[in-house]
Amino acid sequence: MAQAQTQAGGGTPWWRRLWTPALIVAMLGIAVHFLPRGYDTHLEKIGNGKYAVVQIFDKGGVQSEQLMDAVNDVRGAYEPRGVEFLVADMGTAAGKRFAQRHGVAGATLLIFGPHGKVLQTLVGRYDAGSVRSTIDRALKS
Repeated sequence: MAQAQTQAGGGTPWWRRLWTPALIVAMLGIAVHFLPRGYDTHLEKIGNGKYAVVQIFDKGGVQSEQLMDAVNDVRGAYEPRGVEFLVADMGTAAGKRFAQRHGVAGATLLIFGPHGKVLQTLVGRYDAGSVRSTIDRALKS
């Protein structure tokens, strides 16, 4: 008789059938929200009246990845203050020229003032605290 009631009653209520897909969509939305935001590669923005933090990025380089993670950890505190975050990708001709012009290699952070002058350079330190203190020093100069 219980089997007959399930079949006659149509099985699982409609709202229970939608619960799992709705939960999956919500979880995907949360995951996408916490992904790192993209970085601008338009290096001509340097000297446009705003501070610019430029990471020399070498794809596949462990140190470049560590520095990118550290920058992602702190950038939310500086973007509302108008600081631009840019990447010079060593996998492109423009990125290589930029790095050569500034005498640096991968896994380096350059902080430029509003008029395009390098104020601070960070090499060899890949933690959020070092990134934060380097940006803070540049903003005070």
